[in-house]
Amino acid sequence: MWVSCGVSLLIYAGIGVLAGLFLAPPRAAGKGAGAGAIAGLLSGLVSGVVGVAIMFIQMRQGTTISGLTPEQMQQLAQSGLDPAVLMIPGAVCSLGIGVGLAAIGGAILAAVKAD
Repeated sequence: MWVSCGVSLLIYAGIGVLAGLFLAPPRAAGKGAGAGAIAGLLSGLVSGVVGVAIMFIQMRQGTTISGLTPEQMQQLAQSGLDPAVLMIPGAVCSLGIGVGLAAIGGAILAAVKAD
Protein backbone atom coordinates (compact mmCIF):
# COMPACT_ATOMS: atom_id res chain seq x y z
CA MET A 1 0.00 0.00 0.00
CA TRP A 2 2.76 2.48 0.90
CA VAL A 3 4.65 1.79 -2.32
CA SER A 4 1.47 2.35 -4.31
CA CYS A 5 0.92 5.66 -2.53
CA GLY A 6 4.48 6.81 -3.24
CA VAL A 7 4.20 5.85 -6.88
CA SER A 8 0.90 7.75 -7.14
CA LEU A 9 2.55 10.88 -5.76
CA LEU A 10 5.38 10.62 -8.28
CA ILE A 11 2.87 10.11 -11.09
CA TYR A 12 1.02 13.30 -10.11
CA ALA A 13 4.25 15.30 -10.19
CA GLY A 14 5.15 13.66 -13.50
CA ILE A 15 1.80 14.68 -14.98
CA GLY A 16 2.58 18.27 -14.02
CA VAL A 17 6.01 18.00 -15.64
CA LEU A 18 4.39 16.71 -18.83
CA ALA A 19 1.94 19.60 -18.79
CA GLY A 20 4.89 21.97 -18.43
CA LEU A 21 6.63 20.35 -21.39
CA PHE A 22 3.61 20.95 -23.61
CA LEU A 23 3.62 24.69 -22.88
CA ALA A 24 4.52 26.85 -25.83
CA PRO A 25 7.71 28.86 -25.34
CA PRO A 26 8.41 31.18 -23.61
CA ARG A 27 7.67 29.13 -20.54
CA ALA A 28 7.05 30.81 -17.19
CA ALA A 29 6.63 29.29 -13.75
CA GLY A 30 3.12 30.73 -13.41
CA LYS A 31 1.97 29.26 -16.72
CA GLY A 32 3.59 25.95 -15.83
CA ALA A 33 1.84 25.87 -12.47
CA GLY A 34 -1.48 26.62 -14.15
CA ALA A 35 -1.05 23.92 -16.77
CA GLY A 36 0.11 21.47 -14.11
CA ALA A 37 -2.85 22.30 -11.89
CA ILE A 38 -5.31 21.65 -14.70
CA ALA A 39 -3.60 18.37 -15.58
CA GLY A 40 -3.53 17.43 -11.89
CA LEU A 41 -7.22 18.25 -11.54
CA LEU A 42 -8.09 15.94 -14.41
CA SER A 43 -5.84 13.13 -13.21
CA GLY A 44 -7.03 13.56 -9.62
CA LEU A 45 -10.65 13.33 -10.75
CA VAL A 46 -9.96 10.16 -12.71
CA SER A 47 -7.98 8.67 -9.83
CA GLY A 48 -10.66 9.57 -7.30
CA VAL A 49 -13.51 8.16 -9.39
CA VAL A 50 -11.64 4.94 -10.13
CA GLY A 51 -10.61 4.54 -6.48
CA VAL A 52 -14.15 5.09 -5.22
CA ALA A 53 -15.54 2.67 -7.81
CA ILE A 54 -13.04 -0.02 -6.83
CA MET A 55 -13.74 0.45 -3.12
CA PHE A 56 -17.49 0.47 -3.73
CA ILE A 57 -17.26 -2.83 -5.63
CA GLN A 58 -15.11 -4.35 -2.89
CA MET A 59 -17.55 -3.28 -0.19
CA ARG A 60 -20.51 -4.71 -2.08
CA GLN A 61 -18.65 -8.02 -2.35
CA GLY A 62 -18.28 -8.13 1.40
CA THR A 63 -14.68 -7.03 1.90
CA THR A 64 -13.96 -4.34 4.46
CA ILE A 65 -12.41 -0.92 4.13
CA SER A 66 -8.67 -0.94 4.76
CA GLY A 67 -8.00 -0.16 8.40
CA LEU A 68 -11.47 -1.14 9.64
CA THR A 69 -12.33 -4.49 11.13
CA PRO A 70 -15.60 -6.22 10.23
CA GLU A 71 -16.85 -5.39 13.74
CA GLN A 72 -16.21 -1.69 13.20
CA MET A 73 -17.99 -1.83 9.85
CA GLN A 74 -20.96 -3.46 11.54
CA GLN A 75 -20.99 -0.80 14.29
CA LEU A 76 -21.00 1.94 11.67
CA ALA A 77 -23.90 0.31 9.85
CA GLN A 78 -25.84 -0.13 13.11
CA SER A 79 -25.34 3.53 14.02
CA GLY A 80 -26.99 4.54 10.75
CA LEU A 81 -23.82 5.61 8.94
CA ASP A 82 -23.25 3.92 5.62
CA PRO A 83 -19.58 2.85 5.52
CA ALA A 84 -19.49 3.92 1.86
CA VAL A 85 -19.49 7.55 3.08
CA LEU A 86 -15.95 6.96 4.34
CA MET A 87 -14.77 6.87 0.72
CA ILE A 88 -15.50 10.56 0.14
CA PRO A 89 -12.53 12.00 2.10
CA GLY A 90 -10.14 9.72 0.21
CA ALA A 91 -11.44 10.93 -3.13
CA VAL A 92 -11.24 14.59 -2.09
CA CYS A 93 -7.74 14.12 -0.70
CA SER A 94 -6.64 12.40 -3.90
CA LEU A 95 -7.95 15.32 -5.92
CA GLY A 96 -6.24 17.95 -3.76
CA ILE A 97 -2.90 16.16 -3.68
CA GLY A 98 -3.05 15.58 -7.43
CA VAL A 99 -3.66 19.24 -8.19
CA GLY A 100 -0.98 20.43 -5.78
CA LEU A 101 1.79 18.09 -6.87
CA ALA A 102 1.06 18.53 -10.57
CA ALA A 103 1.12 22.32 -10.19
CA ILE A 104 4.48 22.08 -8.42
CA GLY A 105 5.86 19.79 -11.12
CA GLY A 106 4.66 22.07 -13.91
CA ALA A 107 6.02 25.19 -12.22
CA ILE A 108 9.44 23.66 -11.57
CA LEU A 109 9.81 22.40 -15.11
CA ALA A 110 8.65 25.68 -16.66
CA ALA A 111 11.07 27.65 -14.47
CA VAL A 112 14.07 25.37 -15.06
CA LYS A 113 13.71 24.31 -18.70
CA ALA A 114 15.30 26.60 -21.20
CA ASP A 115 13.10 27.55 -24.17
